Amino acid sequence: MTRPITIGSLCSGVGGLELGVMAALSGCQLSWCSDIDSQAVKVLSARFADVPNLGDIRALDWTRLCRVEVLTTGFPCQDISAAGCRAGVENGDRSGLWDVLGVVRVVRPRLLVVENVAALRWRGGGLGRVLGDLAATGYDSSWRSVCADDVGAPHRRERVFLLAWPRSEGPAELAADADRARRHIKRPERVEQNRWALPTGSDPRSGGCAGLPAERMIGKESARCGTADFRWGVHGAALARWERALGRRAPRPLLAGRRGQPVLAPEFVEFLMGLPVGWVTGLAISRTAQLRLLGNGVVPAQAAHAVALLLREATSISSAAEVHAGASSRKGAGWDVRAAARSGHGLIGRGVA
Repeated sequence: MTRPITIGSLCSGVGGLELGVMAALSGCQLSWCSDIDSQAVKVLSARFADVPNLGDIRALDWTRLCRVEVLTTGFPCQDISAAGCRAGVENGDRSGLWDVLGVVRVVRPRLLVVENVAALRWRGGGLGRVLGDLAATGYDSSWRSVCADDVGAPHRRERVFLLAWPRSEGPAELAADADRARRHIKRPERVEQNRWALPTGSDPRSGGCAGLPAERMIGKESARCGTADFRWGVHGAALARWERALGRRAPRPLLAGRRGQPVLAPEFVEFLMGLPVGWVTGLAISRTAQLRLLGNGVVPAQAAHAVALLLREATSISSAAEVHAGASSRKGAGWDVRAAARSGHGLIGRGVA
């Protein structure tokens, strides 16, 4: 029996990135996660009940903790996001990047998976600094911008995904184990065949409204929540496509608020994210907190698709990096990040030996 690939998660949120990585790599096992947000902790405790949450990564002695082969992180984006202060990685104080790099230097995973907002690759966002620091740590990298609608979701949600690995090893052996990832790569355009559907367990409500009380739904036929009794207008085709991809119907997008006014339903956002039914909304968490957690989360199918694509690129990055070695050797970072950013993806040069 093949030993499972061990995964450690930093800044875990609700675990969407981890679900995606586990979908892309066969035979994975989440060894530990880490988050200090009280509401995110509730989700992690419920959905990964047997997985310890290490808490604040700044307060841990990583030399004494269990090593893992794959490290995932979606470090905080307030300093980077277009919705935030746009201070960037270098000038901001809320990115958490330096804490993550400190863990990487000690744990030395065979593969690092990073997810962040698209603004990371914008001017001043800090992608160049991230890549340069990884190179200085001895890691080669490959990155790509991937949108949620690339896997059939009815919204764009562009994100930057980055894979990094020790220069001395390379990712070939780990990529060779990723049978499911290679199958995803072969037909990335076939989103209609439920390739990206994630298991919802034995919950009999997987085709419904995740246990939401029917009286809170807006509409005459309040007990029904599928697209059949709600007018989606121009969005109908996109939502129907996502319904087929996930294998379940969309819940209604609106609820009756405390004063009777329509408010956004977290169940609908959970559906848009492609998370299993009730992953967040099935827990005793306030509506506003659920929306915040979901808005900060990762679409698992999008992450799986990105990791699959990057693994393919990573297996040949050594030869590609040699082409740019002359230009990058003086700084130890990669090739022209600005030019690569305009194309939406890039192969980044060799880490320092």
